[in-house]
Amino acid sequence: YKNAIPILKKLSTYKDSEKWQYKLGYCYMKMRDFKRADSTLMMIMNAPSIDYYLLYGELKQTTGKYDEAITLYEKYKMEGGQDSIIDSRINSCEYANELQDSALWHIQVNPNFLNGIYTGGCFHNNLMWFSYKSSMAEDAEHTVPHNIFTSNADNFFTEYISNDHLLKSKYYIGGIALSKTTNEIIYSQQDSEVDKTNDKRLDKHQISTEYLNTLNLYYGIFDGAIISAVQPFPFNSREYSCMHPSISESGNICYFSSDMPGGFGGFDIYLIEKINETWSAPVNLGPQINTLGDEMYPYEYLNSILFFSSNALPGYGGADIFKCNV
Repeated sequence: YKNAIPILKKLSTYKDSEKWQYKLGYCYMKMRDFKRADSTLMMIMNAPSIDYYLLYGELKQTTGKYDEAITLYEKYKMEGGQDSIIDSRINSCEYANELQDSALWHIQVNPNFLNGIYTGGCFHNNLMWFSYKSSMAEDAEHTVPHNIFTSNADNFFTEYISNDHLLKSKYYIGGIALSKTTNEIIYSQQDSEVDKTNDKRLDKHQISTEYLNTLNLYYGIFDGAIISAVQPFPFNSREYSCMHPSISESGNICYFSSDMPGGFGGFDIYLIEKINETWSAPVNLGPQINTLGDEMYPYEYLNSILFFSSNALPGYGGADIFKCNV
C-alpha cells in the first residue's frame, strides 16, 4: 500500500481522478493512517462506486463519528449495497452512540514502543513475548527480519530484548504461544518462507514465487534458548491462514484464528485439544463467538475467560475486545 500511494497521487491529477482518490484513501485506511484517509475521501464529490460509502463509513465508525458513519452506511444500502455485515455495523454505531460516555478503561500508550509492526504474543515467565518488525517504509529495510522480542514485567515493559537465537524470518513470524505446563511452543509463520524465491524483484518486496500470503501454524519444543522438533499442523493450507495461537493455562487446548472454509465469516476462532499427546482436528467455536466479520487474537485467562477481538459484534468500531466464559 505504501508503494502504491505516490503512484495513486499522480494518477489522481489525471482523468478519472476520483477513482484514484478512492484507491488512495483505501491505501491510507489499510495503513491505519485515518487522518490522511479522511482528508482524501472527503474530497470525492461523486462516488466512483458504492463501495466508497462502505469504506468511508468504516473510517467514520473507527474514528468515533458514529452519526456520520450511519449516514454513509444507509447511503450504501440505498444504492444497492449488499455487504453481509452492513446491518451489524449500523447497529454497532447506534450501540456506541448510547455508550460513548461510559468509558471503563483509561488506555495509555507505552512511550517506549518501537516504531514498527507488532503481531501478537503471550505472557510467560514474567516476560511479554511478541513479534515485531521495524518499519518497512524504505526499500533498504525490507531485509530486516521479523523477530521475536521479550520485555520484562519488572521494568514495566520499558525495555525490549531481541531474541536473535529463537525465531527469525524475512517474511512473517507472529503470534508466539508458550505452554505453562510443558515445554511446547506454537507460532505462525508466513508460507512464503517455505517457498523462497530467487527472483530479485519478488525478493525485494518479500513476495514468494507463488505470491503466497497465507500463514501456517507450527509447533515444537522450546528449551528456553532454541526450538527443536518443529512440525507443521496437518490442517495447514496454502488456501487459507491459521494464526494467532494461544495455549490455555492447562496446556491441553490451543485457540487460533483462521479463515478456513466452513466458518461463519472472515476469520473465526477455532480450538484444538491435545489428546494422548496428539493435537485434535480444529473445532469452530460456533456462532455465539464467530460472526460474519473477523474474530481474532484469542486468549484464555485462568481456564475460565476467553478474550478475543471482533470487528462485527456490537462495539465502538474497528476491532474491539470481547470476553466470554469457557
